[in-house]
Amino acid sequence: MSTNKIIFFFFFFAFVFTSCKKDYPDDIPQWIKDEILECKRTHSCCGNGGPRLIKEYNWNDSVMVYYFGISDGRDAFYNIDGSQICYYINGLTNCPNDLKNFTNLKLIRKIWEQDMGKCNQKRSK
Repeated sequence: MSTNKIIFFFFFFAFVFTSCKKDYPDDIPQWIKDEILECKRTHSCCGNGGPRLIKEYNWNDSVMVYYFGISDGRDAFYNIDGSQICYYINGLTNCPNDLKNFTNLKLIRKIWEQDMGKCNQKRSK
């Protein structure tokens, strides 16, 4: 095989494998994947109602998801099935004290974060 073909295949496979990489984990529930894909498709997370940051926590031995920075001024906690547990909006909350103060919460991982630089690129076009 010629050197040019080897170089071509190297760059081709490097492009294929890096372009298919997701920016969120595969082992999250489908409703979270759908939310992220909708954010990317419509740019709704760029200030139009979607979450800007999604984290996974353990709270009192239950896995839960936290949406931070939803553009309508709301932050919210959801259980792993997608039911809202509680929310914050403009300083008001219906969250229990240990959740409101982030006590008894153990961060498991950051699931996804909106790349605000991409939002700014979309707005300037």
